[in-house]
Amino acid sequence: MTALFSAAYLPDFGPVPIIRAISLFFFRSMWAVRLVSILAVLAHIGEAIYAWHLAIRVDPANSKGWFWQTFALGFFSLRFLLKRARKLGFVLHRGLNNCSMQYAVCYSRIPTFQHSLLSGSATI
Repeated sequence: MTALFSAAYLPDFGPVPIIRAISLFFFRSMWAVRLVSILAVLAHIGEAIYAWHLAIRVDPANSKGWFWQTFALGFFSLRFLLKRARKLGFVLHRGLNNCSMQYAVCYSRIPTFQHSLLSGSATI
């Protein structure tokens, strides 16, 4: 994301001309480089907002940190939060059951089942 931003918007100094040449090799025009840069920033903002909403339920003390970390690192940070949410028993629902109409995704805790090998019964 930083390389695309520097290739699209920074003047020629330091390694920027080399980064711009590589970007132009792949995207063929400055318009495409700028468009991809804007789309990358929007994707990172979307991931960061999603991480913040999930972190409010999973790790409320560090929700701002999860937002900024996911904004900077993208999905590489978000996958750790998703793994933590699954470990704590949060599942993602696709429908709007038990959710406010404001969000398309809601989070709820599901009970974990512990199977007893000796008695053959399951407890919640």
